[in-house]
Amino acid sequence: SVLTVTGRLISDEGPVAPPQDQPTRMDRMSPAALLGFWHDTADLNVYRPYLASGTPLGGLDTISSPAPEEHSSVNWLNIFYAVEWAIFAGFAFYLWYRLAKDAWEREVEEFEERTGSAA
Repeated sequence: SVLTVTGRLISDEGPVAPPQDQPTRMDRMSPAALLGFWHDTADLNVYRPYLASGTPLGGLDTISSPAPEEHSSVNWLNIFYAVEWAIFAGFAFYLWYRLAKDAWEREVEEFEERTGSAA
């Protein structure tokens, strides 16, 4: 028989420690935690994403699965890292420039000493 399920494909979430009095209770979907419960099942294939259906299938309860928000906020940590790498790149370029310039000046000075003493 064929079962058609319509829903949203959602990425898995990290496991959360269950309450002490209910060690098998899960408050969020975590294939890693389910694998811990079902570790003795033979030929178990685990897929990390899961499907959240808009309507519950027969015999299942409705869960809270709000759609993700569309807007994105400014991630200041990423901006800080970008500025940090730009400063690092500027410093690395300056250091390379100074080393190359010093080597060039040294070579010119040695050349002038050789040509000046040879004349």
